[in-house]
Parts: sequence; C-alpha cells; structure tokens
Amino acid sequence: MNRFIKQKIGIEKSNYRQTLKGLLEMIKWNHGFEAKQKKEILEILKPYNHKLVIVKNNNDIINKSGSLLSEL
Repeated sequence: MNRFIKQKIGIEKSNYRQTLKGLLEMIKWNHGFEAKQKKEILEILKPYNHKLVIVKNNNDIINKSGSLLSEL
C-alpha cells in the first residue's frame, strides 16, 4: 500500500503504471500467498529448519546476520 501511494504521487519510481485495479489484484495475491503458499513453502523447508532464517524487517536482518556471523 505504501509503495502504491509513493509511486502514484511520484516519490518512488515505478516500472509500470499504477492503477487501483492493479493494487486490488496485488492485495488478493498477497492474501492468497500468506494464507496458503507460504505455509506450503515452509512445510517443504521443514527438513532444513536448522539452516532457515526468516526475517521480517531490516532490523531482523542486522540482528540475525550478526548472531549468525558470531557462530562461525
């Protein structure tokens, strides 16, 4: 949503023309991904859980990369 607004008002570049229809399609796709596909992907990756690092924001990347480097 934030990206859509920034691109619509010209603060952020876009590779394609932003439309309300496109935004609604993206929201539907994202909801489906979060509800179904993400769970399926995590299930496939379960055998590699000891190698898997899931980050949700930039702070997670900084914090988890630091702890991973200290384990080496």
